[in-house]
Amino acid sequence: MLFNILMWASIFWIAPLLGYLMTNNAKFKKNIAVGVTFMEEGKQDVEVISRLNKYKKQVKMITIVLLLAIIPGVFVSKFWILLTYYLVWTDVTIFIYAIPFYLCNKDLKAIKKRKGWAQHQGEKVEIDMENIPNFKEISPLLFIIPCIVSLLPLVWDRTFYVLYITSAASVLVFWFSYRYFYRNRSERVNEERDLTRVLTQIRHYNWSKIWIAASWLTIPLSFSGLLLISHPFMALALIFIATGAICIEAVAIEVKLRKMQERLTKGSGVGAIVDEDDKWIGGMIYYNPNDSRLIVNERVGMNTTLNLARTSGKVITLFLLILILALPFTGPAMNVYYKQPIKIEITEDEVEASQGITNYRIKLSDIKNVELIDELSDDLVRVNGTSFDDLLKGDFRNGNENLTLLLRPESKPFIRITDKNGKIFVFSFRGDNKGKFEEIRQSLKYSLSPSK
Repeated sequence: MLFNILMWASIFWIAPLLGYLMTNNAKFKKNIAVGVTFMEEGKQDVEVISRLNKYKKQVKMITIVLLLAIIPGVFVSKFWILLTYYLVWTDVTIFIYAIPFYLCNKDLKAIKKRKGWAQHQGEKVEIDMENIPNFKEISPLLFIIPCIVSLLPLVWDRTFYVLYITSAASVLVFWFSYRYFYRNRSERVNEERDLTRVLTQIRHYNWSKIWIAASWLTIPLSFSGLLLISHPFMALALIFIATGAICIEAVAIEVKLRKMQERLTKGSGVGAIVDEDDKWIGGMIYYNPNDSRLIVNERVGMNTTLNLARTSGKVITLFLLILILALPFTGPAMNVYYKQPIKIEITEDEVEASQGITNYRIKLSDIKNVELIDELSDDLVRVNGTSFDDLLKGDFRNGNENLTLLLRPESKPFIRITDKNGKIFVFSFRGDNKGKFEEIRQSLKYSLSPSK
């Protein structure tokens, strides 16, 4: 039950967060609400306001239903069913808010067209781009330093080298995202140059801030590997704090930027305004064949999105959709895979333990010692692999010992094999482990006999 609660606690906040951000789209920022651009007259229209209020109620109702749907998931006992429920809930949460957004966007566009508020194609706002400052790139040192520091744990420990290298690599990804995903596109709403300059500046500033914060927060994530060796609960707490800080920082910056956009563009829907509604399908998907860029700014907030008029945009989007929609099948696939039996075979030359695609081979000539043990250490820490109630598989750490496990915890005793290099393997299967142990011993005696 505690594991289920912790599992849901790690993700339940996505629903209220998305609910808040989607509701926030009903407020006019840069003359845009729910992906539709309105002049000042439209912002005050009773029909428009009524439709926006209806949209906000729909979003709130969806959020409540999603949170209530978590309750049954807390009581699911089988892990693969829990994981399936968890990932289905995640997929539904990601996509369901798009339904009220699309319907509201469609209705608002119809109101706008019916009342003659849509600007003609020729009504464009021209901004002298020389008035938009060229932003000075922040020093690469702000990324290089956390990248190097994230690798420092390798000096003291190599067990969790994957974690340390991944943390450092993440910093490089963050630098790339800061450097190349942002395009210095002016945040135009009307003909006011000063407003364009200010909106562009605050967006660039906040975009920089989020990637710098994410880079420096990789340091505690990396050092959690050192704690994991002897203080797993402290390491887990550090991971939660660091990831929580990253999420909170990102959300805080997004919310702050949206509020600034709302405040700065209040009353800006007078005269000629920028109206790009025709380039945004449903107010969410950017499709502009005349734009050569793949990555563009979303119209409000801080995020970027893909131009689906580009072939690469279509390919990336399709890949991400397949990946997200395939997530719920992880649980059933894991159930089928991990229920495959563990097999321990002894040949003339080696001991082989296998399960699915996992295969460990130990040459008899390399075995230093083999013994039976009845229990595993309570201090066992998974380095990489699988750690389920009914299956332990992969690399683990026990104090100063590195172990390779392939066993069913309920299938005792366990066969512990130490090779001449000091590497330790622990195996068990649903069968006669004592008999298999004796078979290994006899094979060792035979392989060491003079006649052999």
